Amino acid sequence: MCKKSLEVENYEHNLTIHYETKRKELDTLLTSSMPNQLSNIKTLLWFNVVSLAIFFKLFETIIHIDKGYLLLASASILVAIFSLLVGREKDYGSPEDLTLSSKYDDNSWTKSQFIIDMLNVTQKSIEFNRTMVAVRAKLMNLSTFFTFISTIYLVILFFIKL
Repeated sequence: MCKKSLEVENYEHNLTIHYETKRKELDTLLTSSMPNQLSNIKTLLWFNVVSLAIFFKLFETIIHIDKGYLLLASASILVAIFSLLVGREKDYGSPEDLTLSSKYDDNSWTKSQFIIDMLNVTQKSIEFNRTMVAVRAKLMNLSTFFTFISTIYLVILFFIKL
């Protein structure tokens, strides 16, 4: 009986370490990766709005406004705004069923089964949040591309005006 008790304790200990590792990964996604993406998107938006203001200031006397630059800058702004709206959902890794712990039979493996269930919930949350980060990253790349091209276009227009 003592050997089985020790086996259960070791198994629970290993599960707990694994759960803590997964939980730290989820915390990193929620507190670092996702907020950093939001900050970068806001920076892209501000950069594009400022470049639009510069564009209108440089070319305020010209009746014909270049539609190519406006299209690129507007596309960048719209993609950035869309990326802000797309990844608004988060999964925090807590079970929705508050009675989760009461569904287990009371035996030596109860704690282990609960930790396994929490691991599963946490893993699903990690996968969901990774998907959100990946989708946002693709949209940010597209917005950055449009921003880069529109900035080059603005510089070319500036030198043509001189």
